[in-house]
Amino acid sequence: MANIDIKGIDKAALLAALYNNAKPMGMGALQARPGVMTREDAMKAMYAGDDGTRMFGETLGRGPNKLYFDYLFGRPLKVNLEGDTLETSLYNRDWGKDAAEKIVESLRNAG
Repeated sequence: MANIDIKGIDKAALLAALYNNAKPMGMGALQARPGVMTREDAMKAMYAGDDGTRMFGETLGRGPNKLYFDYLFGRPLKVNLEGDTLETSLYNRDWGKDAAEKIVESLRNAG
């Protein structure tokens, strides 16, 4: 398991970048959405409304701090954005060696 530091990274921007790097797999093609995910789209995926309940994807629980995404619109992400570290092994398994690390690095470089 590889854990990387994501402290200070905008979680909605990170979710959008991880999503945009992924492709629908298997039966996920039935849930696929065309186009790229924006930061605003990611915010909608993270929060459903005022009570903070999750809208899409699987969740570890309820509330705004439960940020686990198994599949999102048919794309396997397998990431938990809760906290300041990101476990990357499952994401990288599907999307290539150090794929998540490269995304985090590009977001850090973008400021």
